[in-house]
Amino acid sequence: MKKFVQLTISVILIFLAFQKIDIRKLLLSLLDVPLALVIFTIVYSFISTTLSSWRWGIILLKKPSWQDIVFLVRCNYLALFYSLFLPSSMSGDLFRWLPLMKRYPGMGKLKIAGSVLIDRIVGASALFPVALVASLLGKMLNFNFPEYLIAVFGFGCVAIASFYLVLSYIDFEKLPNGNKFSRGLIKTLALIRNEEKTLLLKVFCVSISVQLVGLFPMWVRSQFLGAGFSLLSVYIFIPVISLALLLPVSIAGFGAREQLFLFFYSQIGVTAQKILLVSTFSGLANILFALMGGLLLIPPLLRKDPASKEKSTQMVQSS
Repeated sequence: MKKFVQLTISVILIFLAFQKIDIRKLLLSLLDVPLALVIFTIVYSFISTTLSSWRWGIILLKKPSWQDIVFLVRCNYLALFYSLFLPSSMSGDLFRWLPLMKRYPGMGKLKIAGSVLIDRIVGASALFPVALVASLLGKMLNFNFPEYLIAVFGFGCVAIASFYLVLSYIDFEKLPNGNKFSRGLIKTLALIRNEEKTLLLKVFCVSISVQLVGLFPMWVRSQFLGAGFSLLSVYIFIPVISLALLLPVSIAGFGAREQLFLFFYSQIGVTAQKILLVSTFSGLANILFALMGGLLLIPPLLRKDPASKEKSTQMVQSS
C-alpha cells in the first residue's frame, strides 16, 4: 500500500513538472548525452562511494585496509540496488551489513549491524548543518528560501547537538528496558555512546566531506547538458534538495526531485527544459548506480571466501 501511494505521488508530481516542457525534446537530449559525461558520472560515483565506505570502515574496523574499503564499497552498491525496491534509501541498510557476516564471522552480528546504524546516524546528522549553512547563505543572497525550511534545519542542528550531548552524560545501559522496543533503542544508544568521542568526531568530519564532494558532479552535469548552473548555486540548492529527498514520499525521488529543481533553479533564470534535463539525468544516473550494485556485485559478495574468514578471525582474536 505504501509503495502504491509513493508511486501515485511520483506520477502526479512528474505530470505536473513535465507538462511545462517539450518531452520529445527532453528524450532526444537524453539520448544525445555525451559519453564523457556518463563516464565521469560513473567514476565520480565510485570515488564518492569510496569516501563514504572509508567512513564506515573507520567505525567498523578503526583502521580499515584498502581491501576492506573495496569490500565496503561493494556493500554500499548492494544497498543502493535494494533501495530501488524499498521505501527509502535508508531501507537498503537492512541489507548492507549482511555480506560482512561472511567476511568477519568473529566480529559479531551486533557490532556489524551497529556500525551500519552509527554510520547512517552520524552521516545523516551531517546533512543538517550543511543544509542550514546553504539555506542561510541562499537567504543572504536573496534567493527564495522558505522560512520554515530554515527553521526545520536549525531545529535539526539543535536536536543533533542535544543528542550528542545527552549521549555524553547518560549511561543508557542502566536505564529500565521493559519492552522490546525500549530494549532495542537502549542497545542502539549504548552502541553509539560506547564509541570513542574522537572517532565519532572524525566520522562526522568525513561525513561533511562526503556531502561537499558529492555536490560537484551536479555542476559538471549542468555544464555538459547546457543548463549552466553556477557552482555557488549548486552548493546552495543541492544540499537542501538532497535532505528533502530523504523523505520517502516518492519512488526513487522521481517527481519530488523535479519539483524541487524547478522551484530553486527557476529563480536564477534557467529554463524548465534545461532544469528537468539535468534533474532527469541525475535520477537515471542514480538508477544506473543501483543496477551496477545488483548486476555486478551480488555474486562476489555472496561467494564464500575462506581466506578472508581466517584473516578476520585472527584479527578479532588478536584484538
